[in-house]
Amino acid sequence: MTKKHEPKKDFGRLGANILTLLFFLSLISTASATDITMQLFSDKTVYQEGEQVPLYLNITNTADTDQKLQVKGKALIGDRGVEIECYDLTVPKNQSSIYEIATMPATFTNSPTQSLSTFYYCGGMQMQSTKTQATNQVQNASKTQENFDIAPFQATYTQNSTEEQVQTNNLTITVIAATNQSQEENQEQNQEQSEQNSEQDQQQSQQQSQNTNPSPNTNPNSNLTQQQQSNIANNQQNQQTINQLKQQIDKEENINPDDEEKDNEKTNIYIFSALALIAALLIALYFYIGKQTPEEEPARTPEEIPRYITLLEEVKKQKESKEKASLISLSIREYVKVQHNKKKDLTSSEARQFCEEELLKDILKQTDEVEFTGKKGDLDSAKAVKDLKKFYSKNAI
Repeated sequence: MTKKHEPKKDFGRLGANILTLLFFLSLISTASATDITMQLFSDKTVYQEGEQVPLYLNITNTADTDQKLQVKGKALIGDRGVEIECYDLTVPKNQSSIYEIATMPATFTNSPTQSLSTFYYCGGMQMQSTKTQATNQVQNASKTQENFDIAPFQATYTQNSTEEQVQTNNLTITVIAATNQSQEENQEQNQEQSEQNSEQDQQQSQQQSQNTNPSPNTNPNSNLTQQQQSNIANNQQNQQTINQLKQQIDKEENINPDDEEKDNEKTNIYIFSALALIAALLIALYFYIGKQTPEEEPARTPEEIPRYITLLEEVKKQKESKEKASLISLSIREYVKVQHNKKKDLTSSEARQFCEEELLKDILKQTDEVEFTGKKGDLDSAKAVKDLKKFYSKNAI
């Protein structure tokens, strides 16, 4: 059986296409300015054995909207290491933010194996474990200095319906042998220094400048090599700069609100004019198409009903919350798979990355919680099915 398309019936579909196009154009106009940069750094670059080595990410988001990132990376220092398999972060708009992503002790490579702590903080799940792996580092019990190159950390985010990637710089951490002070005393001293305010940092910097050439009798690092003493001196001078950077990032950027508002008004006028022109062209195209001879197409048979719709019909037949959540999650993943022309089935995490609709993301998060914990949680399966049917009918593929 076949049916004819009448021009009037095409108006709703074409109108929906016009609105969809305008919506995506507005997204492009706001998201095209998204610019994510990341910097990997630590409090200093030279650490004595036994000190704690913190690693930070300085992430800058110059867009007018908050940006969701997924960060991953690995850092190995001596016999210890940290691997971030996945870390969800939301970077506020128009500012830079600092995140401490890892902390590990400064050690030399003294063992043929390495202890690696792994972390996974994505999709509402928090998992961590420790594993042991072989190391290719040459062991030397008498070493007094060792350098460790930390590879760039990476982050993925979605921009204009496209998955983008950004990575940090490389970071080299140098570990030197401890002085006559015990490791416990070094750790206490580092904790006191991290709690000092900016005024104490300035006094410390002045004191360091006076002690540039200390006498052999009063220099606490006199038993170090000249190169090691130079590294420590340079490191201390950079400490105040790092602290000032943290304080500066915590403050609001000095942007004139009036100037920013004027620029936004100009940009909005340009965007509105472009959208109005495109809408006029599309409407004219519609009336031109409406005059053409209507085509015939086969009527839709029940077998051609999309799988993501039939899966919703199976939900009400289930009694257990976990089975209902599984079918709802599978329906959304099937829809996203068809929407983005993916050949293989998608996981829940992959589906959240590809889809733009907050409704689908929220329901996926709720179903993941039910499947992971076995409890009903915040999922209202009846409401979720109703909302999805309404969404699918408006956004049919």
